[in-house]
Amino acid sequence: MAKKKTKAAVSTPDQFSALANKIAKSLDADLLLYNAPIERHLDQHVIELCCSRRRRSNVALFLVTSGGDADAAYRIATCLQNKYKRFLLFVPGYCKSAGTLIALGAHQIIISDQGENGPLDVQLQRKDELVGSESGLTSTTALKTLNEQAYLAFEYFLLKITQGAGASISTKTITDIAVKMTCGTFSHIYQQIDPIHVAEAERALQVAKAYGYRLVGRSRNLISDPNDALEHLISHYPSHGFIIDQGEAKKIFKNVRDFSPDEAMLIKHLGPLGRWPVAREDDHRVLFISTEIPARARQKARLIKGGPKHVRPKKSGSTNKSRTGAGDAAAATGTGPSVVAQIPSVQGIPRRHA
Repeated sequence: MAKKKTKAAVSTPDQFSALANKIAKSLDADLLLYNAPIERHLDQHVIELCCSRRRRSNVALFLVTSGGDADAAYRIATCLQNKYKRFLLFVPGYCKSAGTLIALGAHQIIISDQGENGPLDVQLQRKDELVGSESGLTSTTALKTLNEQAYLAFEYFLLKITQGAGASISTKTITDIAVKMTCGTFSHIYQQIDPIHVAEAERALQVAKAYGYRLVGRSRNLISDPNDALEHLISHYPSHGFIIDQGEAKKIFKNVRDFSPDEAMLIKHLGPLGRWPVAREDDHRVLFISTEIPARARQKARLIKGGPKHVRPKKSGSTNKSRTGAGDAAAATGTGPSVVAQIPSVQGIPRRHA
């Protein structure tokens, strides 16, 4: 007797909302989804979202990004540090560059099996290119490598000439010849290096390091000395795309854990949106996916913390209902492709140029 094929269960928007709110309740945290480049006009959007809602004690940021602007990353991280008691960073997928800078401000980092951070690097516009970017480490690493090769070439020429000439030529003459041969070999390569571009790259890396130092001063989530850890994140790894997974992150940060079953299921519902950065600007998502706590719950929390004891409840019955506000999509989200279509993208936010 042939077995009947069973259809895979399809979650509804209400189920997704219930799961998001279940996680929010267990963590006592607002759930914020950010899948977009880290840019200056979006940092303001995050600040406005946080300031315009009744907040829980903590915040859980689900961050998927290819990186971006260090200034924007710092503003996002400090906003979450200022507005919440604890800042939890969830890394469900690709989270690089400036995303790692935001990670330095988190009190705890939760990384899935597919999650990956990267070195603390910055992206600079390519020289003489209208489109495209390159790692800030590219110029400084190239110059360092070139200096090392030039020194090795000088040493090679010096020894070879000494061995061949013997005592017939003075050391000064041998040195002068080795210098001229080294300069002749490498001068045309050095001429292609733009010192201003190298200085810009070095300065950008120092800015990221300075921001990181300020963020870890509050999160205190680094195992080693902050200066050593930041230098490690900037220069230890051989490439911009180097993967810092959960195991590697545990060597750097104190508080690192895996996703719980509910947290993993939430990301599974989001599909690629919870794993890979979106490509088009129209697809950027920056929003709370948990519902806002009711007004009475907020008042109760204030009373517990020793806030004002005489707060008149509003007469309107709607005040007891959780509302999502402009940035929430918990009541309008589902799973799979249909879910992504129902999560509103970031639109109509004017770009600002620093």
